[in-house]
Amino acid sequence: MPLGNRWIFLATTLGVACCAHAQFNIGSTDVPQSQIDAYAAPFFKLISAGMGSERVPSSETGSGWEAGAATILLPIPSGAPFQNADLSILPLFRLSGGMRYEGGEAGIRGMAWYDPRAGEIITYGADLAYSRPLSATAWSAGVQGGWDYLSFGSSYSYPYEGSSLVFEEQGNVSGNYTLVENDLGTGAFVEFQKAHWKFYLQSGPELTLANFRYLYTDSQSGENEETHSSQDLFGWRTEIGAGWHGFHVEAGYDSYLYFSLGWSWISS
Repeated sequence: MPLGNRWIFLATTLGVACCAHAQFNIGSTDVPQSQIDAYAAPFFKLISAGMGSERVPSSETGSGWEAGAATILLPIPSGAPFQNADLSILPLFRLSGGMRYEGGEAGIRGMAWYDPRAGEIITYGADLAYSRPLSATAWSAGVQGGWDYLSFGSSYSYPYEGSSLVFEEQGNVSGNYTLVENDLGTGAFVEFQKAHWKFYLQSGPELTLANFRYLYTDSQSGENEETHSSQDLFGWRTEIGAGWHGFHVEAGYDSYLYFSLGWSWISS
């Protein structure tokens, strides 16, 4: 798959328009069905690293509402299978809203995007958290859990330059992609709050359920062929962050490193 204008696939899964010239190659003769699971797994995990971020509760206490937006930045690793990517960082943008009541919090977030050159992507999720102060100190501890869903679909044609190994002919290759991912995670966290400042650390297990299908036209036979991958991937997410007056920054790791920056309107 060319990363070019197909930025929706890794971009708002991972999120930014670009002009790359590499190919993802899923479904081509370079990645046969017998190897597709091993090849696709790093891409699935890179996507889920961004999807499952931003689940720690807000810096406010008491009861109230909040709404905001956040950008998650995912540096693209070097080496296989990312060696053909022209971008070094891809961002994911989402809107969010939530409600606080005493020590509990519930929230939702998501976004939708359509580009006629690439396809349609929808992602949404929900999270729950509960925390309690530790004695009469500025420290508190709690647990959180969340679920995020992503659906991507695209059908288009792209130029194919052929392979020097099998001397395939150049031409336009039609591709039809669908990707569905569910990301579920839970964890425990501790936080230190002083006035409107908050610092936190959280960690916990993560499960990614990924399904990918690629329908393409073989450049040699001209016949339609299909390849697919369905995987359950386990990981461990750890995050550290800080918040102040609705602004927050975060750094995390779940198979891959990521960063986030956001702001929320918080009711008094």
